[in-house]
Amino acid sequence: MGNPYESWLANEVDRRWERTQSENEIESEES
Repeated sequence: MGNPYESWLANEVDRRWERTQSENEIESEES
């Protein structure tokens, strides 16, 4: 715990996941 790299990695994963969710929502609206 408290590992700067682990904290950064967790933030990166959250950001990418949110971006993926947003793209999926946009695709659903178009189809």
